[in-house]
Amino acid sequence: MDLLRRWIRLMAAAVLLCCVLLPGAWAAEGETGSATILFTHDLHSSFLPRKDGSGGTTGGYARLASALKEERAAHPGALTVDGGDFSVGSLIQALYTTQAAELRTMGAMGYDAVTVGNHEFDGTGSGFGEMLTAARRSGDVTPALLLANYRPEEDSLDLQRAMAAYGVEESLLLERGGVTYGIFGLMGRDAHACAPTSGFVLEDPVRAARRCVERLEEQGAEVIVCLSHGGTSPDGTSEDEELARAVEGIDLIVSGHTHTALEEPILAGETYIVSAGEYGKNLGSVTLSWNEAGEKTLTDYRLIPLDGTWESDPEIAALADYVYEHVFVHYTMKQWGQTPEEIDPNTTARVPVFLSRDDRYFQDAYQGMPLEGYTVLFQRMLDHPGITVELGTDALKRLDLSEGRICLDGAEFSGPVIYTGQADELFAFRFGPLPYRTLDFRFETLEQDDFQGCGTVNYTVDEDYTRITEFKHLTGQVKPGVTTIVKEYSRAFTGAPGETPYYAIINPENDRRYAQYRTEAERFPNLYLLGRLAEYKYYNMDAIAARALELAGLLT
Repeated sequence: MDLLRRWIRLMAAAVLLCCVLLPGAWAAEGETGSATILFTHDLHSSFLPRKDGSGGTTGGYARLASALKEERAAHPGALTVDGGDFSVGSLIQALYTTQAAELRTMGAMGYDAVTVGNHEFDGTGSGFGEMLTAARRSGDVTPALLLANYRPEEDSLDLQRAMAAYGVEESLLLERGGVTYGIFGLMGRDAHACAPTSGFVLEDPVRAARRCVERLEEQGAEVIVCLSHGGTSPDGTSEDEELARAVEGIDLIVSGHTHTALEEPILAGETYIVSAGEYGKNLGSVTLSWNEAGEKTLTDYRLIPLDGTWESDPEIAALADYVYEHVFVHYTMKQWGQTPEEIDPNTTARVPVFLSRDDRYFQDAYQGMPLEGYTVLFQRMLDHPGITVELGTDALKRLDLSEGRICLDGAEFSGPVIYTGQADELFAFRFGPLPYRTLDFRFETLEQDDFQGCGTVNYTVDEDYTRITEFKHLTGQVKPGVTTIVKEYSRAFTGAPGETPYYAIINPENDRRYAQYRTEAERFPNLYLLGRLAEYKYYNMDAIAARALELAGLLT
């Protein structure tokens, strides 16, 4: 029970592994030196096994832990590293900024060093910084994070401080099993292009690699390992192959980003390039040996499938199943009418899973509400001589888009039109209706000082409603003897009169349908889709305010 309580306290979710042996290198008889490197990349928060398309499952951190233990028993002192994109891709990404579940679990598995990929920045550079801060504050052992050619912009002071506090470095000198390793991390050019909101500046990978190799050689590194999120390609023109041919002195490149599973290493110049595939389907193992002249050769290379033949730690597996059932499955079924596997991970990431004494609904460092409420805020915004408000008016009876142009009240209108309603309704459901979830709100006024002690409580299993909000805790209102709460009940949106669509149901099929509507909207150069319904995506209030201001800036 102590172990169970510890894991619940630390992760509040499926942090799946127990402590493992420290890694290191080994030397075969008759050889001057030998080193084994265990590697992964593109794990994408794959804590739990995934379906493999043949009725079985593959991956999962509990299996990965077992494989790491077995390999370390065979190769005492093996180095363990990861080539980036360790986050985003499963329900556990909900814990990314608040619990740093990925880094903490990799630390528990004994990873020595990792680099980042583009998906570590899906929540922007600030989200990456929050993840680092959460990892550091946990007090858990975490792997070294190496990044030689990717730096935050000069004005990103909070992010710079978070990276410094975690201890992000360009390179690392590490001794394992009598072997001195030099390790450094790189972000690739294409990966950088896939992270447009990172707020980071990319240095040429070749230039950064040369600097790291020179430094590590001067420090006495015997084996130099590059953790690169650059990738490989079938035609031999990939970024990592170019890197290997351009920079002397790199013994091994662990290549992430392209999700490649190399059955045989690529030899480019004197550098071996290895890849184990995505989602933890395989654990990679490579052994290099060298003679007295320092000439290195590949003596072993394997991709170890993490299939159902691997046993998982029963206690950790039970904890993972418990959290999955009680935190994710029932809540998402109530909220979305679908299982977690059926909907987009960006949707399930909104499930507010964290452990904290901060009783606000979100965990952002700075939060605020209008002093007099949103009603007064919007009243004042709309009280402008240039704004006319027409209530009870069906916009689609006044707008006509049927002739490839926008007409208002029968006359062509060339000014900007910002549409915030349903995109499918705007085009008369031409490609079929987009599904939404609606909410029923049931208000209760109670004759008591306090009902639940905080603004919002989510109910994952026990009740039909998804959450209760007690307004006085949001507004700071002080009114003894009375409080108002609202219970939210989620159900499918039918389009019936009086129903309001609140949430898009995002999955690949619905994304494809919405793309048709978006393409139709792009035919009109003065039409702008804005908001949850029009863009068929999720916005928190601060994000949509920023989006609206951005659009306003473009139009003025």
